[in-house]
Amino acid sequence: NSFKRQNEVPSRVPLVGATQALEINTVSHGHWIIDEKAGAKIWVLDLSITDAQEVALYFSRFQPGKEGRLFVISTSSDRIWGAFTEANYSIDRPFAVGMLPAERLILQFETALNATDYDLQLSEVGLIKTIDAAKGFGTSGACEVNINCSEGAAWQRQKRGVARVVVKQGNGLYYCSGSLINNTQNDGSPFFLTANHCGENATETDYAQWIFAFNYESPDCAKPASDPAAQSMTGAHLRSRAITGTENGSDFKLLQLLQNVPETYNPYYNGWSRKNVSSASGVGIHHPDGDIKKISTYTAAAVSSDYGFNGSNLQGKYWRVGWAATTNGHGVTEGGSSGSPLFDANGLIVGMLTGGTSSCNNTDGLDFYGKLSYAWSSNGSEAIHQLAPWLDPNNTGVETLGGLGSDTLFVQANFLSSRNEVSINQFVEFENKS
Repeated sequence: NSFKRQNEVPSRVPLVGATQALEINTVSHGHWIIDEKAGAKIWVLDLSITDAQEVALYFSRFQPGKEGRLFVISTSSDRIWGAFTEANYSIDRPFAVGMLPAERLILQFETALNATDYDLQLSEVGLIKTIDAAKGFGTSGACEVNINCSEGAAWQRQKRGVARVVVKQGNGLYYCSGSLINNTQNDGSPFFLTANHCGENATETDYAQWIFAFNYESPDCAKPASDPAAQSMTGAHLRSRAITGTENGSDFKLLQLLQNVPETYNPYYNGWSRKNVSSASGVGIHHPDGDIKKISTYTAAAVSSDYGFNGSNLQGKYWRVGWAATTNGHGVTEGGSSGSPLFDANGLIVGMLTGGTSSCNNTDGLDFYGKLSYAWSSNGSEAIHQLAPWLDPNNTGVETLGGLGSDTLFVQANFLSSRNEVSINQFVEFENKS
């Protein structure tokens, strides 16, 4: 077999912004409003952001106390984020809120009048801005296919596990993708699989401020007119990762989120296969450029390969995949797709994206996914370099595991009335737009 290396196979993690240091707390900034009748006090901070597209707020200390509630309010769109409460608090760990529109924001913290058990320290603001090109909502290539197009109809469970990640490493901010993943105890432990090159040098403090956005997608096949809302979580522990270097290991990273995923997010913990067997077809689900969720389809069998090579190697650490044109586009991958799951024909994760040459300008380009089969136990002998101790803690030895999650798909009722005002005995007709 030929092992000729391709011309360029980058690991694409776009730098999308940076953090700026602040020193803001409930004593040094803002003002308090006392409501003795309600037995409450409210801290208000007016924060104006310029020269950015989106922002994230990073707290070095976030201890709201038993009754404390933090809200972030957009003054222009009337959107409210929160309440962030003790349920979001992890002992001795920082916290983050994002992504938020870069505009005038109001931080509002409410607690009991006599409360003293709170400690808020806003230490950094993350500015998402144009570095070499705009990133985020609406910026991925025109060939990409929204997850709720017809191509995604058979993948509605799997998509619920995939999230966009705002990676923090030092003061740098990056976009990646990844997925919730099931374990053999089927207990809903919030394990999250992505790529090691996403924040390869991140610290435990950095991981505690990573932001995971679930259900960030268009409600249908069309591009939405405005940025859809996402359901976010903050923070993770590092559990295991590949050895350094894409050619040395299989470029996986396993995290465990600091809190359980709320049931209201309708999470799905994707199943997996650790068999070193090529799948004849499947999909990748990802957030290219940090945009809303997309789906890419492969209809030719994935090839076992070394990273960046166009030959085959049955013992290679990567799956090489080419993408197919489909009804609504020609899904590929882009910067920000890194870490996203590769699914086989049975809907199970078999790899996580490292890099490649595909793009909307090069739809014939090939992409490389670190094999889950290699990540299982071949990166090293210690638990820090294996998936096995975490995803099969009882050492059952199973080679495949199905996903875990409710089959409930939330339905949004939407009716349009023929009139907005009625008089007695008038009929009203409703058009079902659900």
